[in-house]
Amino acid sequence: MLNATVRAVATGLPAAIFNRRRMLLGLAAASTAAATASAAVGPTPTATENPELLRLAEEMPALVDRYHAAWKHQRDTKAKWSPLWPSAPDEITQPGSNRALSGWEETFEGAAHTRPNEEHPRQLIPSYSFRWGVLRAQRALKSKKLLKLGTLEGRTREQWEAAMSEDRRCLELAEAYEAETKRIRRASGYEASWKAHHAATDALADHVARIMAEPDHTMEGLIIKAEALEAWNSVERWQRAFKPASADWHGKIAASILRHSKSAA
Repeated sequence: MLNATVRAVATGLPAAIFNRRRMLLGLAAASTAAATASAAVGPTPTATENPELLRLAEEMPALVDRYHAAWKHQRDTKAKWSPLWPSAPDEITQPGSNRALSGWEETFEGAAHTRPNEEHPRQLIPSYSFRWGVLRAQRALKSKKLLKLGTLEGRTREQWEAAMSEDRRCLELAEAYEAETKRIRRASGYEASWKAHHAATDALADHVARIMAEPDHTMEGLIIKAEALEAWNSVERWQRAFKPASADWHGKIAASILRHSKSAA
């Protein structure tokens, strides 16, 4: 046990993890010895584990910690700031399902927000649309054609004035809403948190993939791969779904188990 602790400190691998692996190796060795004792005919050559696999195993705990810390930070950020996210005023939204027209009303995380009892997210009318409406009304009210004919584009002067007043009111609402959502996104740092979390997930997935790709020469290598798979299974299910290559890792573990079992037999 002392030698295991010394090696763990020297390599940077946490002693608890290394000692756990030693224990599992001891159990595997004992099981193999018991199963093959009657067939033993002489000394068995001692294989050495793949050095690259050992090196990757040493780096694994830091990547696991990084992932869980990043995921916790993103969850905490959402929990703190999401309740402060404002709903868009009804005056600057309209029912619809075509985001291409103007964009959807969004949640704090940037996903489309569907209101209760509504089938689709509402389309969010941006401030520039109302600003254009004000400018258009101003030009119409200065038009000589409106003065001469009393109407322009089917609207009287009074209707143009009413439209301009309404667009100005909605412009104020839209600008206030856009400023507040921009302030919350900037103050929360959610985008940076999201990027850090996804970078940590990608780094962990890539590292596990490298471990699975390395040949394992002994039971220690097999246990390293099993630990890596166990760590990957602690990642949120929906995040693992974005890494389809991970579906093959259970098969790689099974293949290693069978190979080592045949070798022991």
